[in-house]
Amino acid sequence: MPISCADYEKSIRQHCISIDFPFDIEMPLVCEEDNIIEFINRFDLAYLDKMIDSVFISLIGFLVKQRGTINLLDFGTGQTCGMFGESGRFLFERQRVDINRICFFGIDEFHKPRGSIFKVSTYKHCNILSFRTDKRFDLITGHHVLEHCYNWEEVLMHIAGLLKKDGYLYLSFPRFGGFYDTAYRLMSPSDHCASFDIEAIKNFLSGIGVDMCFSDIYVDPNSRFDWICNIYPGIVSKEMADCFYDHCVILSSKLPLGWHHYGHYLIFKKK
Repeated sequence: MPISCADYEKSIRQHCISIDFPFDIEMPLVCEEDNIIEFINRFDLAYLDKMIDSVFISLIGFLVKQRGTINLLDFGTGQTCGMFGESGRFLFERQRVDINRICFFGIDEFHKPRGSIFKVSTYKHCNILSFRTDKRFDLITGHHVLEHCYNWEEVLMHIAGLLKKDGYLYLSFPRFGGFYDTAYRLMSPSDHCASFDIEAIKNFLSGIGVDMCFSDIYVDPNSRFDWICNIYPGIVSKEMADCFYDHCVILSSKLPLGWHHYGHYLIFKKK
């Protein structure tokens, strides 16, 4: 039978770990209700907002206020500079982050960004391991990149060398064995080619002077499974995705198979 709202919320929140993080993080408050499906949808959306607004964008804002101007490197930046394309401008405006004080560097081996919202912006068409610069960065971000790197330890070693002292590293990656990761590995075996877990990353980076200060999961948001249609256009219709979602609304199905435990995001600080 369906789980209670309180049990669902507890199952998600228990993954959050904060160790000497530089500011308090707002936790979303979602009122319980009789309809568990409505609650799950609203809670997932609120928890996703926590990841983006309360943690990611707030960290950038914190660094800007603390340091004046910052250097930000996004590796695997994608066609729209990761979260930094025009569609993401409102995120910085909502948190009142002065983007004119951000010097942005984007790296991608396969995609060229369509534009940047930052006045000071540099794009390099290269692999992260071939990226060389005398600059050091206050923040380095990699959103769903590390799982594509079979030599992920070498990548992290190189990135650590690009960080300033007291610089931060933000990483996100899918829940290995979850639906999103499994779909990729079945449809494109060479795409998600790395396998690691939080402890492996934590221990490796700790050994080179970069300590984890925050860890949490993020969840499938209120858009249901619409993203499946984008991954497999012409194969999966919205009607099929909606039907699939409707058959997965009971937590006893969702949690063991990782429907809502979509991925992880971690933040590290260089000593």
